[in-house]
Amino acid sequence: DLSNVQLQDALCDTLTGPAGDDGDGILQPSETWTYTCVVSNAQTDFINTALVQAQAGNNVVIDSDDARVTVVNPTINVTKVTDQPVAAAGTDVTFTILVENTGQDNLTNVQVSDPRCTVGPAYLDGDDGDFVLEPNETWRYVCTITNVQEDFVNTATAQASIGNTTVSDSGSASVDVVNPEIDLEKTAANK
Repeated sequence: DLSNVQLQDALCDTLTGPAGDDGDGILQPSETWTYTCVVSNAQTDFINTALVQAQAGNNVVIDSDDARVTVVNPTINVTKVTDQPVAAAGTDVTFTILVENTGQDNLTNVQVSDPRCTVGPAYLDGDDGDFVLEPNETWRYVCTITNVQEDFVNTATAQASIGNTTVSDSGSASVDVVNPEIDLEKTAANK
């Protein structure tokens, strides 16, 4: 039996536990205690070391273990453009959506949405064939809105995954819809 069990982890912002104690505060043979350590706002890779010590009769027993944590910083950027920032009412407007991996980690399960698209968004090009949006890779999509009638701002959103983490971004483009008219009047003047 081990008593006076003390766990230390210098990097933990929050350390909770133990779970698994039967309530007597004694770590008995074949009993396992579990602690939870939370390191907040991790920015770079690190090795986290925990140290435990306990009393076994008149002896102190000590052990340590560590875990390596790789911190990823996935980012994605969406840019939406149109070559028709001014369009006549009743015409169709086409947008190009650029989805770029601006981080340092591969992104998968890329999904692009735009609720205003009549057609699309449809993938055009940019992937090298592995369906992975790699760092500095840009995928191009197209979206068409038919029969525009009034000014609008159109927003596309892309999201992608890295492990259990999802990243997303949105990009917008505005269109000025004009209703051009011309009026011709002809009068005759008798002289």
